[in-house]
Amino acid sequence: MIEYRLMLELQRDRTNTATLKAIEALGKKSTIYTADLSSQAEVAALTPAILKDGHKIHILVNCAGIQRRHPSAEFPDNDWNEVRSLFRESGGGD
Repeated sequence: MIEYRLMLELQRDRTNTATLKAIEALGKKSTIYTADLSSQAEVAALTPAILKDGHKIHILVNCAGIQRRHPSAEFPDNDWNEVRSLFRESGGGD
């Protein structure tokens, strides 16, 4: 079992604090960083900001994503490309 001391959360804004509060309720520390994962500049700025704050990144779990709903046969190329692009650009790969 891995024991973590600090959990860093990445969100689009700071309005959702449910996970932060749940982590803190366990007696752990958590910090929220914000970024628009569709922006390469904002994604590129994350690691330097985290390291500048004195944190070390040991494990990274990427669950970034967006959702677009359409019937499969009618799924617009634009929406499909946006979903794939965000996943790829935020570190999810292809």
